[in-house]
Amino acid sequence: MFRDQMEWNRRQFLKLAATGAAAGVAAATFTGCTPNETSTLNSTSDTSTTPAPTQQNVRLEDQVWDFEVEPKYDLDAIKEEETHDVVVVGTATSGMHCIYALLEQGADVVGLEKLNSDSVVVGGIAYRRSVGFSWGFSYNSVAHNQGLKVEIDRIVQDQVRISNHKVDQKQIRRVVNLGPTVSDWQLKILREHGDDVDNLWVEDHPERHQTPLPTDATERPGQQDTYWHPLGYTIWAGDVEWALEEQAKAKFGFEVTYETTAKKLIKDDSGRVIGVIAQKADGTLVKYYGKKGVVLATGGYEGNKEMQKKYLTDADRYIVAVGKATNTGDGLLMGQWAGAKVEDWPHTVMTWDGMSPECIRAGYDYIGVARQAWLYVNAYGQRFMNEDVTFGGQGRSISIQPYAKMWTIFDDKYKDPDVEINLKGTVCRRMTTVYHTMPGPGGIMPFCTNEATQDLIDAGVILKADTLEELADLMIEKGPAFGIGNELDKEGFLKTVARYNELCEEGYDWDFGKDPICLYKVDKPPYYAVRSGCGFLVTQSGVYVDEHMRVLSKDVSRKPIEGLYAIGNVASGFNAFEFSMDTNLGSLGRAATTGYIAAHEVLGLPLEEDPKKTPFRNKNIFE
Repeated sequence: MFRDQMEWNRRQFLKLAATGAAAGVAAATFTGCTPNETSTLNSTSDTSTTPAPTQQNVRLEDQVWDFEVEPKYDLDAIKEEETHDVVVVGTATSGMHCIYALLEQGADVVGLEKLNSDSVVVGGIAYRRSVGFSWGFSYNSVAHNQGLKVEIDRIVQDQVRISNHKVDQKQIRRVVNLGPTVSDWQLKILREHGDDVDNLWVEDHPERHQTPLPTDATERPGQQDTYWHPLGYTIWAGDVEWALEEQAKAKFGFEVTYETTAKKLIKDDSGRVIGVIAQKADGTLVKYYGKKGVVLATGGYEGNKEMQKKYLTDADRYIVAVGKATNTGDGLLMGQWAGAKVEDWPHTVMTWDGMSPECIRAGYDYIGVARQAWLYVNAYGQRFMNEDVTFGGQGRSISIQPYAKMWTIFDDKYKDPDVEINLKGTVCRRMTTVYHTMPGPGGIMPFCTNEATQDLIDAGVILKADTLEELADLMIEKGPAFGIGNELDKEGFLKTVARYNELCEEGYDWDFGKDPICLYKVDKPPYYAVRSGCGFLVTQSGVYVDEHMRVLSKDVSRKPIEGLYAIGNVASGFNAFEFSMDTNLGSLGRAATTGYIAAHEVLGLPLEEDPKKTPFRNKNIFE
């Protein structure tokens, strides 16, 4: 059965922080919008780096910041070496799926992993190397068996649209077409491992208020803005990673090469990538050669603050960076040094809302109640958006407000389960188990329970008052400590709430077009206000790849670099600007599928890609 990965285990965190593989994780901080707001969830580079003064008129792509200086090694001086068919760098979601697919084809594989075999702690939760739970394949047998349908070709167009066309449509279409195949392949492995995967819930929508497609006629004004149809099933990513690793050992004798950090790619005289220089825990350098090729599966750079400064447009406005502090952009840098084309600025992130360093200090990764579609006002007390959006939409809207922060205003109706249902939530935002139960204790994320809300009220993170006037006074008093200032216009704020209550009474949001099902008056004391800001979970930009997962060169020819592949969050061309939950293509499903594709490509093996033969494919949602 799946391992429970929702335990609050600070001792594991301390243990991890003491290991060489995660050195610096416990003490490192991420500075957000104000000097006092830091998060211990993110590490930074060891040195403070900035562009050299001589780079003032050099375009960003050609700048070399201190952290990007290519290391030099004397290959002849490195005596220890190994030769395999394929070298896979990174063994989390994309890496383990690639490794397993390679092993099934009889390949000799080495999987280099810079961490040790212990869990990684993000906030208060101990994970395996893979973080997350929603496997958003384009389609799968689990959804099919529950009678859920999608128009699979529309998914490609939606992914292109939300990325403003700055993507590789061939890559997206291939991932979509192969999604059902890879999903069933993954489920088969899990069954062989002994896991119960035949009764999974499908993340089609947390409360099933969505329309069939976002362009269809809607039952209610504003409904078209809802998060609508990711068909991901829920299994903790670390459980899948663990199952694949254990099955790989049991069936093929494979073992991950832990505490071995890849440093630089090795190329031959023709420019082909033939291996990797890696460093073991004791400092020994080893050359790992891959006769067939090298696959980068190193994840993003959520643990590299200097890289964020260079590539993220609003890095200074992120209040918190959640994610694996050990993901420091290694694959992007190695690919860059090998001549790969790095994704154009700005890079893509998975933006999160409801972020607060104070709630982290109180033991919670984010403020669940702040992420619901209540009333949002900025530092001056003005409503500024339709609150019924995906988490990326809320985060982006906050980031351009004064102080890059907002207040969520709500009342005691937050305890009403019917209200929780109609406020919908998205994936990890959900505050009810109705229609859908996630894995883990209690069935929903621990940050989204009413108990968590009460804890944050008791901790002073959420402000509470008997009247709206008193609440406004508290917001003005506490605003500076929360980094949102004390410029709240009390009279204007009270008018904003009154206006919002009028719209709720009428049942139509004339100001922002919010779905009427989410309109609830702020009229049941006590009243609450909580300051939050924009953060991000992971980055999803790296080196550009084609539909075969081959890394593309920086020169204008954009020819593939022979022998080099990239998958998962270190591979670009699938998302742009923002990871959106508007389509049903999740991060984990894509990682697994790109790993599966790369395994076959590096071995030169064909894949069944006739869309007419895609398992469980519905050509039209109305079939």
